[in-house]
Amino acid sequence: FGGLYFPVLKDMLLLITMLLRLYLSIIIFASNVFAQQAGLQVPTPQGPVVGTLLNPSVRQFLGIPYATAQRWEAPTLPSIRSAPFSATNFSDSCLQALNPSSVEFLRLSGLDNSTIFVPESENCLTLNIWTPTIVRRQNAAVLFWVYGGGVQFGTVRSRFL
Repeated sequence: FGGLYFPVLKDMLLLITMLLRLYLSIIIFASNVFAQQAGLQVPTPQGPVVGTLLNPSVRQFLGIPYATAQRWEAPTLPSIRSAPFSATNFSDSCLQALNPSSVEFLRLSGLDNSTIFVPESENCLTLNIWTPTIVRRQNAAVLFWVYGGGVQFGTVRSRFL
């Protein structure tokens, strides 16, 4: 009896694993279909980009690389992607030389520490895009945000909507 138990259990685990893989494949396929129908997946020269719905009328694409560069090298276009780029999170901000005066100015402007002190890195050549959903009555503007601040303050992680 003991010799039959383990092969049956092994077969059951294999079947469960296959069903889980199938289930995950269906979920991924369905989310890609939804993203395309909602206009959340858009083509770019570097490959498809998938964003999110900020609200029913605004699509949001975050952290899209517009260039890549090594330290002290000229920027170049990012490599072409075959898989969709998930533009659902803010990227790291460029390095900033925050001083006490800048921090106070930002606090007086209504920002809190979670918005002032953000992850920074040299891999920061990204932009954010907010655009109306594809279901609209008229043409509408598109907002894209590129950080600024003269290496003093300013971050690609700011939400100005």
